[in-house]
Amino acid sequence: MSIQTLYEKGCRLYTEGRYREAESVFSACLKQLPDNPDILNAIGSTRELLGQLDQASTDLEKACRLQPESAPFHYNFANLLRKMGRLERSERHYLEAIQLNPTLVDAYHGLGSLCLESGRLVTAESCLCKAVELSPGFVLALHDLGQLYLLEGKRGQAEELFRRCLELDRGFVPALNSLGMLLLRGSRVQEARDCFTSALRIQPGYLQARANLAVLSTWCGELEYAVRELALLAELAPNDGDVHFNLALALLASGRMAEGWGEHEWRFRKARPVEQRHGGIPRWQGEALMGKRLLIHAEQGYGDSLQFIRYAGLLADRGATVLVEAQDRIIAPLLATVPGVAMVFARGDAVPPADYQIPMMSLPLPFGDSGWPPPRPPYLSACVDKVVSWRKQLLELKGLKVGLAWAGRAEHENDANRSIPEQLLSPFGELSGVSFVSLQVGRGRLEEVPFKLFDPSSWVADFSDSAALVSALDLVVTVDSAVAHLAGGLGVPAWIMLPWNPDWRWQHGRSDSDWYPSVRLFRQSLPGDWGRVVGSVAAELHNGLN
Repeated sequence: MSIQTLYEKGCRLYTEGRYREAESVFSACLKQLPDNPDILNAIGSTRELLGQLDQASTDLEKACRLQPESAPFHYNFANLLRKMGRLERSERHYLEAIQLNPTLVDAYHGLGSLCLESGRLVTAESCLCKAVELSPGFVLALHDLGQLYLLEGKRGQAEELFRRCLELDRGFVPALNSLGMLLLRGSRVQEARDCFTSALRIQPGYLQARANLAVLSTWCGELEYAVRELALLAELAPNDGDVHFNLALALLASGRMAEGWGEHEWRFRKARPVEQRHGGIPRWQGEALMGKRLLIHAEQGYGDSLQFIRYAGLLADRGATVLVEAQDRIIAPLLATVPGVAMVFARGDAVPPADYQIPMMSLPLPFGDSGWPPPRPPYLSACVDKVVSWRKQLLELKGLKVGLAWAGRAEHENDANRSIPEQLLSPFGELSGVSFVSLQVGRGRLEEVPFKLFDPSSWVADFSDSAALVSALDLVVTVDSAVAHLAGGLGVPAWIMLPWNPDWRWQHGRSDSDWYPSVRLFRQSLPGDWGRVVGSVAAELHNGLN
């Protein structure tokens, strides 16, 4: 059999998915022509599919070296390098492929999706748009462009692209899955469920759709099913950080705290992981702390820090000198008031010497049973002089003095559900005997609120100012934002208005909270039904005044 015939046989076996047989044929070809770039490219691509990545890398790199003008060779090598986590080299070869062939649509898509994964959205958008321009029916590029628009908050454009993918290919399950998550985040629950179940009818083993259907169940309060399904998926995909993390959220929402804290550590291994910091300092795993310096550091939002800083006192009781790295100087002064905290500094400042470190939201894990129920508020405290000053300013307000926060951080993944449009706040304006004080900082439009609020924002520079203001109020009414944790940590009465899919820490079906005894919870019964929640809060305020 001639070398050409043998090579064509190998290509045919490859096309049929018979990769081991194809590799054997290409190996026979390579023995006769060890420096043939086409054979090297073919066997390298085959070995990649067989999981023989190091051998594949050697083959494809040699093919590129022997025939550097081949755009497809560079593209294939870029894909392999990306799979191996060698992203800088992968990018270089995508760019080389594009330079050699400016119409190679796959290379634009490859580079665009690589940049999308690394968060370089401007470059990603440019590449993906070029891929779609060259090939308008390229569903992979359309899908990734939709994912990009979703990250940028362009939900309408993202939905349009996902639906376009499905018009082109009704069986394209990634688009069904992505559309389902978009609809779920928009509280279009039944439509989302339909997307996930459709994806699973087409591809019953599609893990992402199964996992997202379980997430939907968590949000709907179907916690027993969600935990059971996610635990099974974690066994099927033991290294999938997102599955484990979603299992953590379902467990914590169910009140199964010990199991939940363990799974919660997978947040550092999600597809978009929480950043791990201070890796050069040993992680505290529960070792004796007498005489040791322990660094606890903020990792996510302000509310998380205000909630978990309570564990500092337990650490100090064990003999630790507790050092705290705060997100910034806006929250640092308030964290310094917590019992047990020896020193607070802001991220970016010089890090003092420490024997151990631990992310703040990991603190319950090493405490085990002794860390639950959690230490009770108040553990935050406000400056007495500032509280007195605020009370003097608020003297002019008549009746009950109620702080109001109706919007959280826009970047929060569930913000579309947890924040309340200003026009829906109108029942509060119908109350007599109540003066509302805005607790919005940097978010929310006071001019669109349909009643008058006292706006103290020009006197609020940081959380210590906010703490003093909150301490001078009779009540706080807020959505699930940092304000809720601030009031709860201070022990100030607070009514929290929750969406239909509350964060894990508020659990389901409860009007109280293990985290904050001074808090009362008001929940949506239907997605988006803020009118009923606001009405219930207003009615309770009215009843309390009469």
